[in-house]
Amino acid sequence: MPFRRVRSGLVLLFGLLLVDVGAGVGFAQSRAGCQEPERPSAGVAVGRSSPYVELAREVLPVEQPTSVFVRSGWQITGRGDVTIGGPFRLRIEGSTARWDVVRETYSPELNYQLVDSRSIGHISVRQIGAAIGLRGGRRPVCGHVLVGGGLYSLTFRDDTLRRPGISFAAGIEVPTGARGVVQVDLQLHIIDTKNQRPVSGSAALAAGLVAGWAYRF
Repeated sequence: MPFRRVRSGLVLLFGLLLVDVGAGVGFAQSRAGCQEPERPSAGVAVGRSSPYVELAREVLPVEQPTSVFVRSGWQITGRGDVTIGGPFRLRIEGSTARWDVVRETYSPELNYQLVDSRSIGHISVRQIGAAIGLRGGRRPVCGHVLVGGGLYSLTFRDDTLRRPGISFAAGIEVPTGARGVVQVDLQLHIIDTKNQRPVSGSAALAAGLVAGWAYRF
């Protein structure tokens, strides 16, 4: 199925990034690179969350010639990072996102051309979880990859689904001043929805790109 191919491709991409950063850690060990322990940090990040998910028909019936799509939306994230030994790090993260639900209407009289597109609500997404990973590269720019999991909450109108999921992240860090650091991350979340309302399908996929700032204590 298309979803499984997309999911497999993205997981493979993050796997390759993990190998690349792991190799970078080994290369950097003899050059005082990013594998050295770092002070704990806490910060926030803002970006976009792009989902691959469909709403269940019983939640929002769709009649021809109308289609309903779930679009990307803003994401806000709070996070804390701590070194657990050498290049290994632990991240605790909580985030909230809002995916727009859009209804598109087509006209049979106009060869089914799009005649109307409007928002009919949104899916509120909340996540809290933890991830473990590696840092690598050479200062001042350090890279990292993380693998973890957590609990996800998806709400549309009166329906709320709470399910576990797994996450992958790859990103870079650039220091700003004595204690600050700019963080940019590419994220992938795979939520085990199991065909439960308000969504359809065994899993929901969300890719995110976020950038933010953290303070090192």
